[in-house]
Parts: sequence; C-alpha cells; structure tokens
Amino acid sequence: MRRLLVVALLFGCAPAPRDPSYDRLVEQAEARVKRAELAPAERSFAEAHRVDPEGIEARYGLAFVKSKRCSKHKRDCEACLADFDAILSEGDYRDSHYNRAQCAFELGRSDEALADLDKAVAKRPNDLDYRMTRALLRLHLKRTAEACEDLAKARTLGADVTMLIHKNCK
Repeated sequence: MRRLLVVALLFGCAPAPRDPSYDRLVEQAEARVKRAELAPAERSFAEAHRVDPEGIEARYGLAFVKSKRCSKHKRDCEACLADFDAILSEGDYRDSHYNRAQCAFELGRSDEALADLDKAVAKRPNDLDYRMTRALLRLHLKRTAEACEDLAKARTLGADVTMLIHKNCK
C-alpha cells in the first residue's frame, strides 16, 4: 500500500490537497443560509467554487440558492434544474432530489417534480417535509389515494393533518 502511494505521488496520480479556504468559505456560506442571508451565502459559495471548481459542496450550495430564488421569485428555475442534474449525475447528494423537485414544480413540470420527490422519500421515508410536500403535490395532481397514504404517514410522524385528511381522504 505504501508503495502505491509513493508511486502515485511520484507520477502525479494523487489528488492535490484542497485549499483550506474552501472549507472555511463553505462553512461561512452554510451559516449564512441558516440565517436566510441568501445573497451573501451565494457569494461565499461562488468564491469556494472558484477555489475548487470540482467541490460538490460549493456546487450544491449554488444550486440550493437558485432553488430558493426559483421558489420565491420564479427566477433561475432552469439553471436550478441544470445544476442539480449535474450534481445528481455524480450521485445522490444531500437534498438534491427534494430541491430539484421544487424547481421542476415552479416550471410546471409536476410529473418530474413527483419523480424527484419519490426518490427523496425513498431515501428518507421518515422526513416530514418530504412526505408533506409529496402529499400536497399528489393532491394537486388529483392522485388522492396516494396523497392520503402520505398524509397518514405524516400523521404518524407528528404532523397535524386532520383537516387535510378529513377534506380529501375517505
């Protein structure tokens, strides 16, 4: 094993160490997201992306900011989808399917949004936000029986969905 590492270092096969400022910038950006400071968060994620263009955390952060802008202002929705598509092409990272679903919905692509929510719920079946979002989308799509299944599960997870169940589920 030690020989492989030495050979890799000699021939340039080992990855270069990451610039420590990348992690600091990502942490700073994530703290800003938690405080709902999206513009400063976006600047920090963009700077982290300049430091390490391959860093998935910064690319995810930039896509996340676009998803919030899409949901709130109906802007950057196509870019949001493209960014999350690129991230998902490398694997299922964090909440990519859930956030991508929000952008797809804003673009009127409800079936695409539902497919993303199905993947998100499969990954985390006890996530109340995922479950409720999918239930509401299913109600929107007139898929009442499936929506009622999600609402029943949401109730077991602690959501007060009595009114929705009473109104929609027989």
